Amino acid sequence: MAQAMSFANFAEIRQLETVLGPEALTDVMLAAQPGWIDPRSWELWRGRLQRATGRPIPEEPPQRTFDADDL
Repeated sequence: MAQAMSFANFAEIRQLETVLGPEALTDVMLAAQPGWIDPRSWELWRGRLQRATGRPIPEEPPQRTFDADDL
């Protein structure tokens, strides 16, 4: 689902919203792992879904973090 959200064109975005609904799409965003949704798509979906659901979504997509001490 996250991959579809990241690569969708506008017609596909509208179709995802119609078929799945904003609540399900928001759930996908909130469960996303680093790299699942690119920053540009994250910003587009964040704006659309926060407006549709009123649910808070982080401003930035999840990021990978590396701690040199763990290596």
